[in-house]
Amino acid sequence: MMISRYIQKYKWEILVFSISMLFFGYIIINQSWVDIQLHCYALSEYLNKGSFPGYPLYFFLIYALSGFQNNSTLFIISSAILLSSIFVLKYYAIKQYFQIKKVFSSELIIFFLCFIGVIFYSAGEQYIGKHSLTCFHNSTSIPLLPISILMLMYSINYLEDKSDPKLILKLILLSSISMLIKPSFMLVYLPVFILFVLIMRENKITEVIIIFLPSIIILALEYLFIFNTEQVLNSNINQNLDNSIALGWLDVWHQKSPSIFQKSIDILLPIIFPVIYLIHRPQVRKCLEFKFLFFLYIFSFFFANIIYEDGNRMLHANFMWHIHIINILLFLYCVRDWLENKLNFSNFTNKLFRVIILIHVIFGFLAMYNFIFHGMRYKQWFDPQRIINLL
Repeated sequence: MMISRYIQKYKWEILVFSISMLFFGYIIINQSWVDIQLHCYALSEYLNKGSFPGYPLYFFLIYALSGFQNNSTLFIISSAILLSSIFVLKYYAIKQYFQIKKVFSSELIIFFLCFIGVIFYSAGEQYIGKHSLTCFHNSTSIPLLPISILMLMYSINYLEDKSDPKLILKLILLSSISMLIKPSFMLVYLPVFILFVLIMRENKITEVIIIFLPSIIILALEYLFIFNTEQVLNSNINQNLDNSIALGWLDVWHQKSPSIFQKSIDILLPIIFPVIYLIHRPQVRKCLEFKFLFFLYIFSFFFANIIYEDGNRMLHANFMWHIHIINILLFLYCVRDWLENKLNFSNFTNKLFRVIILIHVIFGFLAMYNFIFHGMRYKQWFDPQRIINLL
C-alpha cells in the first residue's frame, strides 16, 4: 500500500527517469557513439595520467558512482543513471518555474517539456551552429539546464528586489555548481545579470560581486587548468596539437551551414514559438523576465559566433553550448506566459500554440530515436538538406 502511494505521488518523476534510462540504456547497448561515452573514456585517460578533467563536478560524480574505480564500462553505466536522475531534476526545475506563477493544471505539460527538441531538417550535425533545443547527447550540457532554470528564477527575484539571505545563498551555490559542471552558461549569464543590476539595482553591485566571487574564482582555476595543465598533457600525446582561443565571425557555424538561407533557418527553428508568441502578445516585451532573456539571447548569439577554439577542437563548438540553454529558457518562458494568459487568446491561437509545442515534443523524441540508432551521425530517414542546398 505504501509503495502504491509512493508510485502514485511520484508517477511523473518515475516516468521521466524510466524513459531517460531507456534512452541512455539503448545508447549503451547499441554502442551508439555520443559524447557520453567520449567523456567516460576521456575521464579514464585523465585518471591514467594522474589528472582530472578541467570541469570536474560531473566527472567526479561519475567517478564516485563507479566506486572510485578507473573503469570505462562502470563510468558509462554510471553516466546513464546519473543523467536519468538529472532529467528528473530537470522535471522538478521546470515544475518549480511554472509554480511561481501557479499556471500549470496538468503535470503532463511539465513531462512533455522535459523532452522538447528543435525542428531539425538536416542530416548534418544539429548542434554546431544549429542553435538547437536538443542536447540529449552531451553529458556535460544536460546538467546545466535545471541549474539554469533555477538561476533564472532566483535572478529575476533578485532584480525585483525580493532578495533575502536564502536567495543570496541559492545564487552563490547554483552559480558555483554551474561553473563546476561547465562554464558555458555562466559566461553569458554573468555579464547580462551585472548589466541589469547596474541599471536596476546599482546600490547592490558590491553585493553581486561578492555573490559571484566564488564562481569567478572557479572559472579562473578552470581556465588555468585547461589552458596550461591540459595543454601540457595533450602535447605529450600529440606534438601537433595547437589549440587556442580565436576570434572570427560565424567561422564555426559556417562549417555546417554555409549558405545564408541555411543560417536563417538555423536561427528561426529553435525560436519559432517565441517569435510567433511575441507577434500575438507584443506586450510581453515590457516584462522584466522577457527583457532579461532577450538580452541573454542577443549576447549569447554574438558570443557563440565570435569566439571559438582554433585548431583540432574547432568543431567541438565549445563556445556555443550556452545558446541551447538560452533557447530553452525562452521557450519555457513563453509556454508559462501563455498558460497564464491563455484566456486572452482566441481559440485558434491557443490551438496553434498547442500544435507548435507538440511538434517540438515530437521532434525531441525523434532526436532521441536518432541518437539511439545513429549516434552523432544524424542519418535521418529524410534529408531535405539536399533541397535546401539547391536553394
